Amino acid sequence: MKTQVAIVGAGPAGLLLGHLLRAEGIDCVIVERQSPEYVLGRIRAGVLERTTTDLMDRLGINERLNAEGLKEAGFALADGERLIRIDTLGLTGKYVTVYGQTEVTRDLMDAAPGAVSRSFTKRLMWRCTISRATIPLSLMKKTEHKFG
Repeated sequence: MKTQVAIVGAGPAGLLLGHLLRAEGIDCVIVERQSPEYVLGRIRAGVLERTTTDLMDRLGINERLNAEGLKEAGFALADGERLIRIDTLGLTGKYVTVYGQTEVTRDLMDAAPGAVSRSFTKRLMWRCTISRATIPLSLMKKTEHKFG
């Protein structure tokens, strides 16, 4: 198999990256060791930042997000004793959207019809594993982002 980019993991980040690459004409393959049912069954966070919703809009994968997502001016953090309100609209001028990452994953999978049985960009491989040991060192490019 030959591809320009291999993405490990068909969660929301991997699927969104695959759609973004495909939109730019870049061939990619997404590998995931779990079944699509398992991936969709994982419960994840439910607040999306504006960057994510803007990317979904740009890709045209936003119908359910716009219909079912709840725009909020902020969110609250609780530590057991206190409830701390974070006013994202006041601080950044941007709303956050309450819409589960599981639903984002479902939307991204649905935007590539039949991806489970055929390809994402002609080759989506489910139940396939990949590790650094299987990639020749001469072909590997490691990229790391330090947060903070």
